[in-house]
Formats: sequence, structure tokens, C-alpha cells
Amino acid sequence: MYVGTGDRFELRTYGPGRGLRAIVRAEHEPVAVTSTAIRDYRRTLVTLGAEGDARLRRQQEEMLEQAPYPKHMPPFTDLEVDADGNLWTRGPTPPGDGEAPWTVFSPEGRARGVVVIPAGFTVREIGRDWLLGIVLDDDQVEHVRIYPLVK
Repeated sequence: MYVGTGDRFELRTYGPGRGLRAIVRAEHEPVAVTSTAIRDYRRTLVTLGAEGDARLRRQQEEMLEQAPYPKHMPPFTDLEVDADGNLWTRGPTPPGDGEAPWTVFSPEGRARGVVVIPAGFTVREIGRDWLLGIVLDDDQVEHVRIYPLVK
């Protein structure tokens, strides 16, 4: 199990019956939360679930207008574990900026490298030498893709 608060790049790794196994830490450059990012975030949330309901849409807009927002994006937004037990962390992706790279750590918490994946590819599973995921076409139809992973 991995536990992190998102206020700094630190993840604690726990094993069954063994307690704390490792602490994964990394330097990262904080990414500011911009007014554009907040606007795009609000627009996405209001669009989801409020289609055709003007009253619900207004309520959501008001709630999001009053919500507090952090000064910086979290240092990691996604976590995956591959077939060898390596931890993959993805950095923040501000809206419209493409895909954030993934940083890979050994099971002991040592940085192994950075992986850049194709834009629009959502990772679903990581094997020893492949990445499996989904891409959306222009019509929002999902397509399964598998890419070789060269270490």
C-alpha cells in the first residue's frame, strides 16, 4: 500500500504484516494552479452530470466559485505498480499541456527513470515490457493499445 498526502513528493510504502517498507521521495518543481486551470476544472465538473438541468448547473457553478483551490498542483496525480513491483508516479498535467511524464521507482524507493507516453493514452496496466491502455478517437470511442516498453 502506498500513502501520500500530495503536499510534497513523498509516498510511504507499507507491506502486509511488515509495516513501513520504504519512503519514496523526489525533488519536484511545484506547478502553479492558474486561473485558467481553475476555470477549465470548473467547466469540466459543471458539464459532468448537469446536462440539460439549468438549476443544477447554477448550483454547481456557485459551489465551485466558493471552493478553495490550492496554490500548487499535487506532485503526483496517478500511481501504478508494474509487474516487477516498481512504482510509477505521474506528475500533474495542467489542462491543455499534453501528457505528464511518469517517474518510475524501484520497490525500495530508488528512482529508476522517466517514461513519456503518447498523448491521450490512459495507462491501465504495466507489464514487464509493455504498457496497456486506452486512447479516445475524435468521436470519443475507446481503442485498446499496447506499446512496447524498452528499459
